[in-house]
Amino acid sequence: MQNNNICDSKYTEKTLTELLVQKAHNQAQLVPQEIVFIDAQVTAVDELLAGVKAGIKTVVIESTIDGVQQISQVLAQYHNQVSRVHLVCHGAPGCLYLGQTELSLDTYRQYESQLQEWHIDRLLLYGCRVAAGDGGAEFIEKLRNLTHAEITASTTLTGNAALGGNWELEVNPQPGSSLAFRAKTVANYSGVLESPQYLYLRKSLR
Repeated sequence: MQNNNICDSKYTEKTLTELLVQKAHNQAQLVPQEIVFIDAQVTAVDELLAGVKAGIKTVVIESTIDGVQQISQVLAQYHNQVSRVHLVCHGAPGCLYLGQTELSLDTYRQYESQLQEWHIDRLLLYGCRVAAGDGGAEFIEKLRNLTHAEITASTTLTGNAALGGNWELEVNPQPGSSLAFRAKTVANYSGVLESPQYLYLRKSLR
């Protein structure tokens, strides 16, 4: 009887260990490797939301909140184990429009502590011309130093070809299809990710 109890005890301990290992594995599986954050204010946002590749978690950045803070909270929720982040929002040289927040050379210092806690391997910035010119290059370098992530970004219009856009992220491009969206979505997207403010400025200078 005593031996049976010992055997039962060992069996229970082994089972418990296996269950704990399985639980840890399941929890790891719940952490997405990639997240695409899509600003609710971008043109034809429904087209983009419907066209995200399978396996990539989608988060909408609400127009009334601090977008940088929302991104930081989501990444913290997954214990900063997300590998790749896509930021899809309106952009301008050296500037991203995230919710009610403008992340730029003028504002990045107030977000330094949050950006340093992102702990991601790669950051893809889809905003139009965000990496263009000296200001864009400086902005990308600031983000790289703060996040320690490899950054891929656009120097041109992102989006519909008929409007002058493309889906080439020209700075630090990645081999193969690294975009968050399916090919059909990229081909048929009806807008561009240029900020209305920058579009107005460009037109007024013509």
